[in-house]
Order: sequence, then structure tokens, then C-alpha cells
Amino acid sequence: GTSVPAQIEPIIVVLLFGVGTDYALFLLSRTRQALEEGTGRLEAARLGVEKVGGILLSSAAVLIAAFALLVLAELGLYRALGPGLALALCIVFVVTLTLVPALLAILGQATFGERRQAGRRDRPRPAFLRRPGLVVGVLVVGLVFAAAGSLGLRVGFDQLANLPGEATSVRGYEELTGEFPGGVLAPVNVLVRGEDLDEKDEELLQLQNGLQAELLDAGGSALTFGPQYAGRVPEIDFVSPDGSAARVLLVSYGPPFSSEALDQAERLQDRLPALLERAGLGDATGVVGGQTALSAAARDTSGTDLETVAPLLFAVSFVVLALLLRTPVAPIYLLGSTVLSFAATLGVCTVLFQNVLGQDGVVYYVPFTLFLLLVALGSDYNIFIMAAVREEAGRRPLKEAVPAALARTGPTINAAGLTLAASFLALTLIPLQDFFQVGTAVALGVLLDAFVIRTLLVPALVLLVGPKGFWPAKVPSNGEKAG
Repeated sequence: GTSVPAQIEPIIVVLLFGVGTDYALFLLSRTRQALEEGTGRLEAARLGVEKVGGILLSSAAVLIAAFALLVLAELGLYRALGPGLALALCIVFVVTLTLVPALLAILGQATFGERRQAGRRDRPRPAFLRRPGLVVGVLVVGLVFAAAGSLGLRVGFDQLANLPGEATSVRGYEELTGEFPGGVLAPVNVLVRGEDLDEKDEELLQLQNGLQAELLDAGGSALTFGPQYAGRVPEIDFVSPDGSAARVLLVSYGPPFSSEALDQAERLQDRLPALLERAGLGDATGVVGGQTALSAAARDTSGTDLETVAPLLFAVSFVVLALLLRTPVAPIYLLGSTVLSFAATLGVCTVLFQNVLGQDGVVYYVPFTLFLLLVALGSDYNIFIMAAVREEAGRRPLKEAVPAALARTGPTINAAGLTLAASFLALTLIPLQDFFQVGTAVALGVLLDAFVIRTLLVPALVLLVGPKGFWPAKVPSNGEKAG
């Protein structure tokens, strides 16, 4: 079996709770509408499943596919998350379509309290929908401006910064750095492989000096220890007995897991072949190792995994939306709005975490998690509102169908967004920086998605594109009446 890393267990719990609540709200919304129209409780529960079941299935398909795709990731953290979460979402979907309707059939109108009049959902056309082009322009400019904050993004992997200041390990590190360089906690190892290295002390010394100079050029500094220290530090082997391997230790003066330290380790790896050549060790090969280098590699792998999973997730979302809406046009701008939502949220969080709160950077798996959840959850809201638009457009002009669909689905989407955001904000109560960042980022993203993207931008886009957005289906235009 696959074990789930302890650091992501709380994320799984709040995600399942939030998604399950969202699905229940979608079902409750449709069932309540049937009850307000005078339908009996059993029939209302059946209609709720009939009308929303396909929407929930499509939504669950995107979410399950999103997490199933994680098996393609290289980082073990993501691979461990995928299969179990996909299975758990299947269970959430089944429970929502079985237990919730059964309870609604038993309780009926008592579930919702005082009965509302069915016509209350037919509200005047919102003012912002009268000029959809202006709304789209203003929102896109604002979202792009917010996204610009991510230009200064630093992806961090600082395990010490993640811990609360009162943690014993943090206090121990602070005491250690009061007497020694910070990098003594995790020295960088430069391993060289070649022939007769036990006879090339001068060349190895030149390499050592070259590494130190390279660090200085990168804005860092470190103590360096090489083969010339072999007699003075007998506990450490700098050259193998057969002369086939040698190493140089770099002890940075700064924190070993800061964004700068990780960048410097990557630079050393990139420059190592040239440094070997310059030192007269052109026939040798080298690699940069140690915890700092491993952290840099994990950070880069997370970015590579995002590049691998993102196109596949977009493809799955596009296919599901195209099949449900029976058009290849609308999914294009719907997914485009999701990209804007992700980019704007990441930009705001970059400024918040780095510039306002003074944190070293954005934890390495926050951008990946944020993208995955916003694309998948954004598809939930897209499917819900667009299914309503399509249904309403079957009996009235599009300019009337969009406000009617928004009046019907907007409150539910807002409530679902608030519930999901509150679920993730609960993560900020855990005194670890990575949970604080994940909880804050996803909560902000979900709120932006629910209150701006799906209830302002998407309706305006539907009106701006017009009936062409439903091609090849025939949808009544703004000036036509449904037949």
C-alpha cells in the first residue's frame, strides 16, 4: 500500500469535508427549488438527484482525475497524495448521492425551515450584466495586476522556518548559529570522481578556491574544507583510499535551507563542469550533494511536476466541460478564467507571504496544490452555473437566461465557497508555516473564484461571447425569444 505523509493528512481532511459540503449544497439547492414549487418531499428529493446528479458526476470526475494524475508526478509527496484522495472522493460522491437525498426525502421542507416563494429567485437583471464588455475588461486588468505580484516569487524549502519559534529544534539551531556558521547544520558536499585524485592536491585546492569564489559571485559565502584538511580532521575522509573520489565541504554562513542557499547550490551544480576544467580536472566529473542540494532538487521537481500535470488536467477538464455543455467553445474561456484565478491568487499570496509577513518564500508545494485545487474546484462551479445557464437558455433569451441562472446558482456557489474557504482556513490554526500558507492560499483562491470569477466574470463572458459560446447548439440570442 501507499502511506500518506503526515504533513498532508490535515489537507486531505479539510478538502474532503469541504468538497462533501459543496456537493451537499448543490443537491440541497435543487431540492429546495422543487419544494418551493410545491413538489412533495419524495419527488423533490428524486428531482434533486435527477437534475444535479449529472453535474456532481462531472464535477467528481474532474476532481478524481486531477488526483489520479498525481501518480505521474516524480515527487513522492504528490504520488502518495493522489490514489488515496481519488478513492476518498469517490466515497464522498457516493455518500452525497445516497445519504443526503434519503435524509431530504425524510425531512422535506423541515430541512430548510420556513418556505420561500418560488418567484423570489427571479430578481432584476444585475447592473453589471448590462455592460459585459466593460466588466470583463476591468476584471481581467485587475486579475492580471494581482498576478504580477508573482513575478517576485521565491519558492522556499526552509524546514526550520516552517517550525514555530518555540520549537526545541529551532532554539537549538539559534544557539548553534550563535557560535558557528548556519550551514554547519547541513554542509554542502561537492563530490568529484576521477583518476589518481590522491595525487592532485593542488588541483583540488584550486577547485576549492573556485567554489568559494563562485559562491561570492552568487552573493553567498562559506567556509571550505578540502583534502588539505585530511590530517587535521581525521574523522572525515576527503579522498578515497584508491584515489577515485574526493570531496569538498562548504559550510555556508547563512541558513542552509533558505531560498538563496538553494539557488546557490543549483548554481554550483551548473558551474561545476567549468570549475573542474579550470582547476585542471577536466577529465573528472562532479556532483553537488547534501541536504541543501536535495531540497533544491525537490523544489525543482515540484515545478516540473506542475508542468507535467497541468496540461493533462486542463485536457480532462476541457473534455468534461465540453461533453456536459455540448460545445467546445465555452470550456475555452471557462478554463481561461480559472488560469486568471490561479495567477491572481498566487500573486497576492506572494506579496502577502514574502513582503507583508516577511517569510523567506512560498513553500514549494503551495503553487502546485493551489493550481490543482483551483482548477478542479473551479470546474465544480463552472459546471454548476453553466448547466443552469444552458437550462434557462432553453426557454428564454440569453440576456435573460444568464441573470436567471445566476440568481439560482449564485447564492449556492457563494455558500459553497465560504464553506470550503472556512475549511481551509482551519489549517492556519496549525502552528506550522506550510499549513498556514496552504490554508491561506486556497481559502483566498476559493473566495476569489466563488465571488468574483464565477459570479461576475463568467456570467459577463457568457453574455459577451453570446450564443456562439454554445456552438454547435442553437441558443436563443439576446434579442430572440425561445420557441
